[in-house]
Amino acid sequence: MKYFDTFPKIIYDNFQTRNIISKVKLKDVLDEDFFSFANYTIETYDKPWTIANDYYGSVDRIWLVYLSNDIVDPFYEWHMDTYQFEEYLIKKYGSIENSKNIIDHYVDNNGLKYSPDSYTYSSSDIKATLTPKTAYRVEDENNESKRNIRLLRSDLAGNAESALKQLMR
Repeated sequence: MKYFDTFPKIIYDNFQTRNIISKVKLKDVLDEDFFSFANYTIETYDKPWTIANDYYGSVDRIWLVYLSNDIVDPFYEWHMDTYQFEEYLIKKYGSIENSKNIIDHYVDNNGLKYSPDSYTYSSSDIKATLTPKTAYRVEDENNESKRNIRLLRSDLAGNAESALKQLMR
């Protein structure tokens, strides 16, 4: 089933089209519980469509991969491979080197965050306990946190499709 085929048809500017503004969350489609999902770790060459094809047997079920992880923006909410990550850093910071030189924040021994301004105006005793976290490190940790996803169990995919069709009437 193709995801957008379930969206209601509307007339817009004298043309019939799909109402792509309609939005659902997995909890709208299916009762969620811990046992409804399998954990999955994204590998180097995994893409949402390859996971959908391998796990659910169809690329058309890519929407289940996204909904299972509350992903709205597949470009920035999905784990980036090395090439994509480096391109992202270059666009955002001008270069990878710049991202490694920019201090995003500092952390103390308890994991509490301090802004660069707090560091600047702190006493030397406090400064001695703070460790800098660069923009590169923060971005890398954020990207790596997206590597572990969950997938609706494949035996529940048919139920999810039926519920989605019902919901989008």
